[in-house]
Amino acid sequence: MKGYINLVPMTFFEYDPTRLDINEKLYKPMSMLQPFVLLGEPFTLVALREMGYKTFDKWFDESYDVIIDDEKRFSPYRDWE
Repeated sequence: MKGYINLVPMTFFEYDPTRLDINEKLYKPMSMLQPFVLLGEPFTLVALREMGYKTFDKWFDESYDVIIDDEKRFSPYRDWE
């Protein structure tokens, strides 16, 4: 069975501005050049782009990465107030 999108569940979900959780869970799909959706702390994709990595923002809406509230960040609904 082939997968086309990796859902990457990271260790931490709650926002901590002093922590950046990038580990092997994320490097596996990156090394295989497979698209992924990150289930982790906010601003992780922002940090990856700042380090020079390319993400899949041309194919996926990655705006969830900058939402600090966990419930809102992982909600499929984008019309939260």
